[in-house]
Amino acid sequence: MPLKRSIFFALCLTLSGAALAHQSVKNPAVKARMDGMVTINAAMKNLAQMAKGAAPYQQTTTDSAFKAIIEQSSKVPELFRSRQDDPVSEALPAIWSDFDDFSNKAKALQQAAEKASSAVTDQASLRSAMRAIGVTCKACHDSYRK
Repeated sequence: MPLKRSIFFALCLTLSGAALAHQSVKNPAVKARMDGMVTINAAMKNLAQMAKGAAPYQQTTTDSAFKAIIEQSSKVPELFRSRQDDPVSEALPAIWSDFDDFSNKAKALQQAAEKASSAVTDQASLRSAMRAIGVTCKACHDSYRK
C-alpha cells in the first residue's frame, strides 16, 4: 500500500477510534474536556498538513487553526479544575496533584499559538511554529495523559 494511503488509513482509524471513545463517555465534564482536545488536535493536523506540504499553505486556514488552538487551550484549566473521571478518560491523576504546573503547560500552548498566529506567513515559518507548539503539547501529554 502506498505511503500516503497508509497514512490516510491510520488517520481514519485514529479519528474513528476517538469518535467511538467519545460516544461512550458518560461524564459530561469529561466529554467537554475531550471535545476541546479533539478541536486542538484537528487544528494541529490541519497545520501539520500544510507544514509538510501535504496541503497547500493557506493563510485563512492557518489563522482559523491558531484561533481554535488559542481558544481551546485558554479553556483547559477551567475544564480540568474539578476532578472528574470516566473510564475512557486519558487524564492522569497528576493533573490535580500539580494543577498549577498543568495550568502553566496549558498557558504555554496558548502563548505559543498566539505567538505563531502573529508570526506565521508562509510554509517555512509555519514549520518553525509547529515545532514550538509541538513541544508544549508533548510537555503536557508526557506528564498528564495516559
